[in-house]
Amino acid sequence: MVLLACFMSGNTIVFAQQYYQITGNAGTQNIGGNSVTISSSGSTMWGSYGCTGVGPYTIGSSWPFPSTGQSSFTFQFAVPVTHVKVQGIYINPGELLFLKINGQPYSITNSNLSTSSVCNGPQAIITPGGALATGTGVLSAEAEIIVTGCIQTLEVLTDGLLDGIIFGAHFATQVIASNNGPVCEGGNLQLTGTATGNNAQYNWTGPGGFSSALQHPVLNQVTLAREGIYTLSVHMCDADYTDTTYVAIRPAPKIEAAYDNPLCTGSSLQLRSNTAQDSVTCQWNGPGQFASTAADALVTGSAAAVHEGWYRLRATRGSCTARDSVLVRVAKPVQHSFTEVVCANEGYRFDGQSLVQSGVYRATYAAANGCDSVATLSLVVVPSPELQLDFAREKEFCIGDTLLVKASGAEAFHWGNTAAEAGDEWRWPLLERVNTITVTGISGNKCTDTATLAVTAAACCHINMPNAFSPNGDGINDKFGPVTNGHFRNYTLSVYDRWGRRIFTGHTESKQWDGMSGGAPAETGTYHYIVTGNCADDTPIRRKGDIMLIR
Repeated sequence: MVLLACFMSGNTIVFAQQYYQITGNAGTQNIGGNSVTISSSGSTMWGSYGCTGVGPYTIGSSWPFPSTGQSSFTFQFAVPVTHVKVQGIYINPGELLFLKINGQPYSITNSNLSTSSVCNGPQAIITPGGALATGTGVLSAEAEIIVTGCIQTLEVLTDGLLDGIIFGAHFATQVIASNNGPVCEGGNLQLTGTATGNNAQYNWTGPGGFSSALQHPVLNQVTLAREGIYTLSVHMCDADYTDTTYVAIRPAPKIEAAYDNPLCTGSSLQLRSNTAQDSVTCQWNGPGQFASTAADALVTGSAAAVHEGWYRLRATRGSCTARDSVLVRVAKPVQHSFTEVVCANEGYRFDGQSLVQSGVYRATYAAANGCDSVATLSLVVVPSPELQLDFAREKEFCIGDTLLVKASGAEAFHWGNTAAEAGDEWRWPLLERVNTITVTGISGNKCTDTATLAVTAAACCHINMPNAFSPNGDGINDKFGPVTNGHFRNYTLSVYDRWGRRIFTGHTESKQWDGMSGGAPAETGTYHYIVTGNCADDTPIRRKGDIMLIR
């Protein structure tokens, strides 16, 4: 068996998943900052078959094998590795090749591998858990073997000769944290964790209490508070490894697309970006192929329906971009026309004025949409009735009288507080010293007018009592009673004969003695009377005297 050593030049690590090249003689080497101890037993290894050899290695005895002429090659890793690649293996027919990882045997199960060129044979993947290989012809040609797991020791054993080896390894310490920054505010932050081990456990921490167990977490719509150092911790091969990456968040432009509102037909359409930041580049686009780079763009000085629609704003600040849009609507002035019919004595309130003449009037006001609007009023003023009141003034009026009042100048009338329509005459009781007579007249066009009249009435307390009467039926002085135009309350007239008997009683000033006594004509003679009561103003009255009855 020939174990071929082909050594490539250089051992620089660019990424954590790159293999370290292990070269040199047996002993302890520093590979990628980690200690690797190499020992061998049996034959001496050397380079051959045109590969660049760095042997010979001195082989000593380390692992018993039942066959004479056995050879072994052992790697002891101070820090576990996750992948081991052995290249340039050549085994003759009838010879056996065995692997032992962390003291446990592993088998090579790939058989009948095709012959390949020196140092570039087919791969065989060796994973933990296999049994020790037996038999012959396991590898019949030069091959490459990759071993994975948390590997601390690797032993290569054959009953042939170890002619040489090319070896490389991933150390478990190889962890890289990176990101897609710088990221614009509001964008998505992609964190990327890279580690060489199998079954690695990831844990990210960062600004603002951020944490994640994902290998490649994404933070959507990040804010400036997310800027800072993010730490990746990876647990693998019973150890913890860390790396950090700095995330830069760039401020995005602060914009709000708007326009001067209300926007009325014929006024200026002025777009607003509402940005107060420096170094912001704006780009507006809108209906009718409108385009402008002004932060506050004037679309037109006379807005119309063709200017309606969506206006889109893109703002750039450095490498960051923000977008917003606004829907522009052009409001139309409201034209409102109406007609009103009013009575001449009422007027019509319009635009702060009281109008009393027919005509067309216009007023400008702010409508609900914020635009100046015009209201047109056609006013028709119809005549109002002109009421007049009259009554007879031939005598003094007393409280308690009823006054006949006549109205003119309208077609229908409402007297006082009466709801029903009445005629043009009304009997109005005079109940106080000053009486206000009110009437509302209604014309044929339903206009109204109200007239009032104040009438003064006296208490009329004067009273005259005659001293004689002749109840003979001739219609002259047939009855005895007070002569007055007043109206009394609590009134009583009592008449007595010469023996003091009361032969007549009257409780209204209109009820007078007719000269009868007990149903028969009273005798001619002198009788006595008493009058008591109150005037309309509550002044008490009392009269007494004699009356001569003449037949």
